[in-house]
Amino acid sequence: MKVIKVLIIITIVVFLCFFISFKPERVNVEGNWSAEKIVLSGNQFYPLEKKSFYTVSPEIIINNWTNSIHISKIEGRQEINASFKIEKKYNGQSVVKLSSTEKSLNGNFNIKIDTTYIDSQSYKVRVKLELKNTYLVFNKYIVIPPWKPEFPRKGQV
Repeated sequence: MKVIKVLIIITIVVFLCFFISFKPERVNVEGNWSAEKIVLSGNQFYPLEKKSFYTVSPEIIINNWTNSIHISKIEGRQEINASFKIEKKYNGQSVVKLSSTEKSLNGNFNIKIDTTYIDSQSYKVRVKLELKNTYLVFNKYIVIPPWKPEFPRKGQV
């Protein structure tokens, strides 16, 4: 009985050490992004040459749980969905393998991620997926709120 308890404790400690030191190798680009530029097969769909008052930036939603990319409706096109897989090349760079019903979004796209620090609590992340004459450029502003200490409660030392 004592041997079983010791084995259980050892396995729990090993799992805790593993999860504490585990660093995933894949790039995390999950979330809601604003499109900067959308070019499919050499045709630019966003931003358009003619500016209109009510033009809104298409939203790009990336979901790591289902490994999917959803591009909201852009002028002249329906919504675009694609599935992706992020792989590492032999030289250490990441490649995004896209597959979609949109023919121009099929293939191995090079991914470039650029982070610009605006101030100590906010920064802009810009991602570019590129393959020949098709590319998607999107960004997101991230603001990290300052840490606030917990308000002291009665009986707390």
